[in-house]
Amino acid sequence: MTAAGVRRLADDDEGMTLIELLVSITLLGIIVGPIVGMILLGFLSSDGTRDRIADSVSAQLVSSYMINDIQSATTVATSGGSCPGATGTVKLHLQMQDPTTGPTTVLYLDQINADGQHELHRVSCGATNSSTLVMHYLDPTSFNVTCSPSPSCGAGVHNVKVNMTAKRSGGQPTSYYQPYAFNIQATRRAT
Repeated sequence: MTAAGVRRLADDDEGMTLIELLVSITLLGIIVGPIVGMILLGFLSSDGTRDRIADSVSAQLVSSYMINDIQSATTVATSGGSCPGATGTVKLHLQMQDPTTGPTTVLYLDQINADGQHELHRVSCGATNSSTLVMHYLDPTSFNVTCSPSPSCGAGVHNVKVNMTAKRSGGQPTSYYQPYAFNIQATRRAT
């Protein structure tokens, strides 16, 4: 590079003026602001969406077991019953008679996990014993069983309706989480 070229670069005053700099910063803020807002909103709502999907899966799992259990039951009760090693509050007690394995008791129990959350467990005892977690985050106050034609349930019951709600306790207030209420209706098979 020659001395004339170096002098020309040193004399070059072609830069940005203060007004051009302010306009570019303002435009950058107009463009980046909404993008950052959308990203933050996505982070805030993703927990609520995940929770809602988990509650929906729990509702499907409960219904897949409970409908078949109610249809097969010979007796329906809202309390009582026990199975070896089963702990928790009985929410639904079903007696069944299987021609090959004999009498079976199925209990739907409200159990509290290590985090203090209520869970609904299906416990079956008879020829074989099993326990299945069918619902996380049960709201124990929402679990309600209605029988007809006898509202007190028992052996003469034909129709059973169970209302329940999945509800996280101590959830994050920014997760947009809403409790997930659902009901299950089943008719006992004729015996």
